[in-house]
Amino acid sequence: MPKLNVDEVVTQQHVRAFVTYGPPQPGNSALYYGIRGQYWWADGIENPVQGDISPINTGDPLRRKRYKRIGRMVEAPDLGSYALKLAHKHGTLPRAFGDLAGCPITTHLSAGRCKNPSDLNRGYEDWLYILANGEATDRSPGDMTGQDSDDLLMTELSITTAEQYGVGPLQFITRAATEINAEVVDVVFAPPRDCDGCDPGSKRIYAITKAIGGSPTNQAEIIWSVDGGLTYSQGNITGLGATVNPTAIEVAGEILIVLCNQSNCLFWAAIDPYTGAPGTWSTVTAGFATGGNPNDLYVAAPNDIYIVGNGGYIYRSRDITAGVTVISAGTITTQPLQRIRGDGLETLVAVGNLGVVLYSTDLGTSWSLTVAGSPTSATLFAVEVKSDTHWWVGAGNGNLYYTLNQGGSWVHDTEAAPSATVITDIVFPTDHVGYVAYQVAGPSARLASTVDGGDTWATGPARIIGTFPTFRSANRIAVPRSGAPQVDANSVILGGLDGAGTGGVLYVAQANQL
Repeated sequence: MPKLNVDEVVTQQHVRAFVTYGPPQPGNSALYYGIRGQYWWADGIENPVQGDISPINTGDPLRRKRYKRIGRMVEAPDLGSYALKLAHKHGTLPRAFGDLAGCPITTHLSAGRCKNPSDLNRGYEDWLYILANGEATDRSPGDMTGQDSDDLLMTELSITTAEQYGVGPLQFITRAATEINAEVVDVVFAPPRDCDGCDPGSKRIYAITKAIGGSPTNQAEIIWSVDGGLTYSQGNITGLGATVNPTAIEVAGEILIVLCNQSNCLFWAAIDPYTGAPGTWSTVTAGFATGGNPNDLYVAAPNDIYIVGNGGYIYRSRDITAGVTVISAGTITTQPLQRIRGDGLETLVAVGNLGVVLYSTDLGTSWSLTVAGSPTSATLFAVEVKSDTHWWVGAGNGNLYYTLNQGGSWVHDTEAAPSATVITDIVFPTDHVGYVAYQVAGPSARLASTVDGGDTWATGPARIIGTFPTFRSANRIAVPRSGAPQVDANSVILGGLDGAGTGGVLYVAQANQL
C-alpha cells in the first residue's frame, strides 16, 4: 500500500539559502536565511549549458540544389541568472536598497532532510548548489503602498552569475592497493582533452611512488588509471636508479614529467593518446645548476613550465624535452624552495625553508620577497594561489596562513587544521571549494574542506561521509583542472603513506552523481 510519508525526492521544503556579499575569502561570512537579518529566496534560476546550435551545410556533392550537413556551430552560452528576493525585516535597513554595483554576491542552496540546515559546511546531505560570484543588474522593491494589503514586502535583485554548480558528499575508497608497494609521493589528474566528451578531465590519473629497496624490481613506480580511478596499471622509469626517490609528477599537454631531486634532473615520456600509458622515458639534465636540484613544478601551459629547487633556484622551460633555463639563480634567497603554484594568469608564488615566500607578477620575469616577509620560520611545504593577492601557505609546524594583500600581511588560520603537526598540501579546485591535507600526532592524516572560499572550514563528517580512512600522511591532493566546476569540485584523490608507515596509499572520492 502507498505510504503518506514517502520521501524519495528533494522538495522545496528541503532547501535553505545562505547569501554572501563580497568575494569568497576569509572575513566574508555567509548570512543564513532568517537568522542574520533577513529572509530570502532564490527563484527563477537559469544555468545555460551551451549556446544555440546551428547546422553547417554545404552543397551535396551528389545532388544539385541539395545540401549536406558537415558539422554544427555552437554559440557561447549566456551567463547564468536568478532572482534573489529579500524580505524587509523590522529594525533593519535593507542592504538591497544600497549600492550593490560591482559587489560579488554568492548564494548557497543547501538541500537535505535530517541535518541542521543552518550549518553551511555540515547541514546538507543531498547537495549544496553554489550560485557563485554573481552581480546584481536590476533592483525591484515592488509595491510598497498597498494600504489594503498585508503582503510580504521584499526587494527582488536580478543576479547574473559567473558560474553555478553542485557540491556533493564524498566517500574515500582505497584504490590500486595491489599495484602500490611504496609511499605515494605525488598524484595528478591529466588535463582535459576536447575529445573526452562528458565528464572532462576526470579520467586520467598519474601517481609516482618512492623506491623500496636496492633491486630494480623495487624501484620507484608510475601508477596510472584511464577510467577515473577504477582500474590501474604500473611501470618503471627507465634511467631512474633502483634506490632513487622521485620528487614530483605533472602532466604538460600529452607529456608526463617526473622530477628527481637526488639525480638533479627530470624524466619525461609521451602519453599514448589511446591507452594513457607513458611511452619511452628520456632523461633531461640540461639547464639544472649544481646545487639547484629540482623539488616541484607548475605547468602554466605545456610550453611554459616553472620549476623550483634547492639553493633558491627557479627554472623555466619552453620545451621540457630540451631542458630548462635559470630565471632566478638563488640571488633572492639561498633556501631550498619546496613548492610553486600560480593563479593561471600572471602570478606565481614559491615557498620553502625558513618560511621563505617569493612571488612574481609577470610570469617569472622578476621575483620578490613578500613585503611582510615570512609568516613563519618553519619550512613551508604547501602553497595555493587563489588570485594575484589571495594566497594560502602551510608549514612543517602545522600552521596555516593566508594573505589577502599579496603578502603585505599574513593571518594565521586556526580553524582549518586544528592540532596539526604539519600541513602537506592545499588545493582550491574552484573559487569557493578548497581542501587542506595535514597530519596530527600519531601521526595520522586529516583533510579539511571549505565551501565558502576559506571563511569557514570543517573536518570529519562534513563533505566526507562514512569513516575517513586511517593512514599516516596525505602527501598530495589531486583534483581535476577541467574548468567545469561541478567536475573539479566533486573529485578528490589523496596519495601518501599508509598507517604502518611502510607502504603507499591512494584514496579516491567522487560525489555520487545520477
